Amino acid sequence: MTVASLHDERTGSFQYVVVDEATKTAAIIDPVLDFDPRAGATATDNADMILEYVRAKGLTVEWVLDTHPHADHFSAAPYLAEKTGGKTAIGTKVVEVQKLWQDIYCLPDLPVDGSQWDRLFADGEQFRIGSLDAHVMLSPGHTLASITYVVGDAAFVHDTLMVPDSGTSRADFPGGNARALWRSIRAILELPPSTATYVGHDYGKDGREVFGRSTVADQRRDNIHVHNGIGEAEFVATREKRDATLPLPDLMLAALQVNIRGGRLPEPEACGTAFLKRIIFAITAALLVLVVTYKVGQSDAPVQAPVEVAADAAFSPPAESTIPAGPDGDAIRRGRLIFTASAAHAGQYVGNGLTCSNCHLDAGRKADASPMWAAWVSYPAYRAKNGRVNTMEDRIRDCFLYSMNAPASKAGAPPPYGDDIYRDLQSYFAWLATGAPSGKPLPGRGFIKLATTPIGHDPVRGAIVFAGQCASCHGANGQGQANPDGSYTIPPLWGARSYNWGAGMTGLASAAGFIKANMPYGEGNTLTDQQAWDVAAYVDSRERPRDPRQTGTVESAQDDGGREGDGREEDGWAAVVASCDAAPILQTAEHDLDAAAAPVAALVVSDRLVARSAARDAGLDAFGFQGVSEPIGIITTVAKQPLCFRQIVEQGCRAGVVADLPGGHEEAQGPPVRIADGVQFGVHAAFRQEAVR
Repeated sequence: MTVASLHDERTGSFQYVVVDEATKTAAIIDPVLDFDPRAGATATDNADMILEYVRAKGLTVEWVLDTHPHADHFSAAPYLAEKTGGKTAIGTKVVEVQKLWQDIYCLPDLPVDGSQWDRLFADGEQFRIGSLDAHVMLSPGHTLASITYVVGDAAFVHDTLMVPDSGTSRADFPGGNARALWRSIRAILELPPSTATYVGHDYGKDGREVFGRSTVADQRRDNIHVHNGIGEAEFVATREKRDATLPLPDLMLAALQVNIRGGRLPEPEACGTAFLKRIIFAITAALLVLVVTYKVGQSDAPVQAPVEVAADAAFSPPAESTIPAGPDGDAIRRGRLIFTASAAHAGQYVGNGLTCSNCHLDAGRKADASPMWAAWVSYPAYRAKNGRVNTMEDRIRDCFLYSMNAPASKAGAPPPYGDDIYRDLQSYFAWLATGAPSGKPLPGRGFIKLATTPIGHDPVRGAIVFAGQCASCHGANGQGQANPDGSYTIPPLWGARSYNWGAGMTGLASAAGFIKANMPYGEGNTLTDQQAWDVAAYVDSRERPRDPRQTGTVESAQDDGGREGDGREEDGWAAVVASCDAAPILQTAEHDLDAAAAPVAALVVSDRLVARSAARDAGLDAFGFQGVSEPIGIITTVAKQPLCFRQIVEQGCRAGVVADLPGGHEEAQGPPVRIADGVQFGVHAAFRQEAVR
């Protein structure tokens, strides 16, 4: 095998031609299309030099490969593929990058399925260059879609590693992540020490000659960021501190418009000229992750320092290598497969492509992410959600019903009681809990409990945090990262493919605790409590499938979703939401409606009156509502707004008119009640209009 390199001085980029001498077959890696931003003109000088080399050597080009959508140069892949007949290829995660930048650039007609390339390589996929064996390593961190090509005894590591005296590449682009970069680098450094590493860039540090080749042994010994003895925490701190000082690459906003199209310019306009967009305002918000993590819109909010929450050290589940042989071990392994790949191993009962380990992280092992070793020793247990003592089988069934939205599955329901799925999952849970003390809650069980914050929680603030901290993985529209088989590498947080309104994660306290301890993934306890509450409120304010316990309208199901402590299987909630200029003070209600006069549960808020029915079966007491002080102004009717009643109560700065209507708000009877500034809402005739002053 021969590797020829070409360095583009303008962008500092290395381009490679990998040659199988036995067959005279070649692959071109990361070719550069020249671009002059001042003239708005492209050229093929670099690509033509590669073509000259190919012709001089009498090579047949089989592949034209990109390691990721580059931010500092245009890709010449389609030009070279046309000239040589080679197939273009990139990693499968490019589709997630396309979706992310499609939103930023407002490109509704851009195909976001990777169809701009001839081949999309999955992690671990093997291919050949002539007689040379090659395979792909997913290497996220620099970007979401970065991959490494391992060909024989060489690894083309793109922008993951630099040469040893320059360290590593930045990890602050949308989709980038320093911890993910660390994991990718460690995987590369597990290759044999003699493996040659070919980097994507070199800038001639301190005036030395540029070079792109070193070895794994060189990197382990000498790399200034990741040499032997440096740990993950030190690397992440160094990388993030450095990234905070770096400007955007000069060509980034132009290059990505071309490279998410596979290296093609936009289609010409009617005048015959192709144009690249120059983003003036949208990029400021869309790229918060690059420059600001949580400052916009927070001028009145106190910023809390991150709180370190120690994981439980008293119990550690057994290592997977200790799963026993024989029938018991087989059941444990089957249970683990169901738990970590539910759509593949219990797909007939999964209606949304999610898997158990999307919420119960690290295959159910991680403390403060509802670990299964802690749950196993806690059941049977009474659950307010359905008002009875539940077995572990009951609990698993509810996860299928709500979190994996079994009503939308092929079976239309969770697995029937007694199914082997339950038996295998419980075998796995019991093994995880080997040696765990029983009869008492274990530290790390469930999710951490966050104290409420002085300013309450707000989905508008949460949207800002989400854009900066969450969208790079979960997508700007919360769509997650789907695999070809319909499962998800990263779960969708709302929409038809997410959990339904009955799932426990729709509880704001649960979601906030989970986010605080575990998100961004691998970086738990880095968000403030305020940010965790706000992101939970934002996610919980979005559309999702209905709670299967609901028999009313979609809107009423949405308003009632996931209410722990209620457990009723009918009667929807309809609401008019109010807003106040300042967070109201919770206090005892000023007036209680007479229960006989108002047999239906109702909450009324006007600019002068807070009223609450005495009907305990409405679930109001379960929410701990005590009333809201004046002044409050009703601003809009939101029967279709995705804010549920629980949020109205919990957020503090929301209030509303709520009536328990058996068939949903369409069946309201009697004259409408006029509240405050004129918003009208129909209620049952038994609800006395004169009670509202």
